[in-house]
Amino acid sequence: MSDYFDYSTGRLTAGTTARSGQVNTILDAIDTGLDKLPSETSLKRGTTNYAEDTGAANAYVVSLTYAPTSYTDGMEVIFKASAVNTGASTINVNSLGVKTIRRGDGSALAAGDIPANKIVTVRYNSTSDYFEIQGGVTGVAGTGTMASQNASAVAITGGAITGITDLAVADGGTGSSTAAGALTNLGLTASAAEVNATCDGNTATAAEITSVCDGNTATAAELSQLHSQGAVAADFAKLHAVAGTAIVDTTSAQTLSSKTLTSPVLNTGVSGTAVLDEDTMASNSATQLATQQSIKAYVDSQRENTSFSAGGDLTGTVKIARAGKIVTMSWGVLTHSSSSNPSSGAGVIPAAYRPAAEMVNMYTMANTGTRKISVSSAGTFDFEYIDWAGSLFNATDTQRGTISWVID
Repeated sequence: MSDYFDYSTGRLTAGTTARSGQVNTILDAIDTGLDKLPSETSLKRGTTNYAEDTGAANAYVVSLTYAPTSYTDGMEVIFKASAVNTGASTINVNSLGVKTIRRGDGSALAAGDIPANKIVTVRYNSTSDYFEIQGGVTGVAGTGTMASQNASAVAITGGAITGITDLAVADGGTGSSTAAGALTNLGLTASAAEVNATCDGNTATAAEITSVCDGNTATAAELSQLHSQGAVAADFAKLHAVAGTAIVDTTSAQTLSSKTLTSPVLNTGVSGTAVLDEDTMASNSATQLATQQSIKAYVDSQRENTSFSAGGDLTGTVKIARAGKIVTMSWGVLTHSSSSNPSSGAGVIPAAYRPAAEMVNMYTMANTGTRKISVSSAGTFDFEYIDWAGSLFNATDTQRGTISWVID
């Protein structure tokens, strides 16, 4: 009896004539048996146990063309996953039942062990009743032991590695997990001669060694680091040249003395004893700077305006303006109350605007040309005698005039 067809019944007897029905029965049994074999195409392509997954992530479903009737120990199934797994996963082959998929070491799958659109090979383990991934997981390596992995194809793409002993120097490692220990194990700790070389070739002083390092007391590891970078005596001599000299960096708060800055760009603001915010400019310094606010406040304080009645035998308004030490007096129409000579204003110019001594100046009248006016330190002002058209003063003789003087 064959695994593919049963010919135990209806066997032909030797030396007898076979009836057609008997022959057909045997041929039908052979045909039925051949139908149980994989197709010629799948055999030639090696896809007898291959199918594409029709399930979902973590729950894969496979239907083999050569359909198995049960799960058997060692049964191989090859499938292309339709989605990446996100954790523990199962497979159902030809509706024979859902079985767990595990790693080769028996541990549960981790996210990414089965990538999307990748071909995965699994074998059924009847003892454990689950399928095992063959050849290691195809996605991200999980937490299995190195012994269960193919050591020649392990890729470490991140994360922490624990439980590994430091590789000895004799085996190509450093024998240490720290930089300082590695330098010592590799024989890179600076010797006394090398320490001296960092300075001037003589015995290094504590200050010189400190300058070579970080400004604090130099450690053996720091000196070793200098040596390990291939520095020679000439390089260290440059370090010695700046021993005791502060190095300007980009972040520390430092005081620079006697430095020249070429084309500096100062952003945000400036401060310090050389920058004065002094509204009165009382310091009157030739070396210190004034702020924008103090300059504006000082200029504004020097600009004053006031007005007053002319007084005396004049009627009208006189205006006074001061910008710094320059005083300007102006008036519109001033009418006379009498025919007195000359025409005078009372002592009404405020003291802050008066000249130190009598000031005589010229002013221009709108209808009689240029005339003279005098302003006294007492604040009075007198217009020049005017005889216009054979008479003394017209009512509008002194009008629209402007004069200026300087005060201390």
